[in-house]
Amino acid sequence: MADVIDAYLPKTIDAARFERVANLVRSAVKAWGPKTATRATNALCWAAYLAAWVDASGRPLRPDVVFHPDTVEDYLAMRLAAGADERTMATEATALRGISKALLPTLLASKRTRIAKALYEIPYSHSEIGQLFASAVSLTTKTRRRYGHSLITLGLAVGPFGGEFTGVEPTDVRRPGGGQLVVTLRGFEHHEAVT
Repeated sequence: MADVIDAYLPKTIDAARFERVANLVRSAVKAWGPKTATRATNALCWAAYLAAWVDASGRPLRPDVVFHPDTVEDYLAMRLAAGADERTMATEATALRGISKALLPTLLASKRTRIAKALYEIPYSHSEIGQLFASAVSLTTKTRRRYGHSLITLGLAVGPFGGEFTGVEPTDVRRPGGGQLVVTLRGFEHHEAVT
């Protein structure tokens, strides 16, 4: 991942300005530790814009200033006020807040920018869900029917991306208590989904 981070150059930030913030941005993203090249590139882009914004305001280019939780929240509020897409902003906010927490774990924001939950599309219609369960009912043994129902239910509840659910084993499903069901997914990026 370090090679992706070290090679990053933004397309829309002035080269001289990026040169002033490049080491800070790259170090911050490395500290956050993205697991995929896509997440690293997106985080670099967002962190570079944040750092360029701080630089343009004349504030010091130090991690405790650029990635201070209040600076991050001010930046997010400015982007929302400028009309940025809320779906994109929700993802950007998660990354920038994660970087801030990785660098400055003891600091909390004095305010939090409210980003509306993005609307999502339901991936399956009611009839498609019915067809999935009907196919599970038609399996030949009671055990297969039970596993079929469980797999469909978990898939609908967890909402994995393509390829993430194919390697789920019985040991990847745990009940830690408190009514939670934790499914460990191994796909494009290892993560746990809690339902």
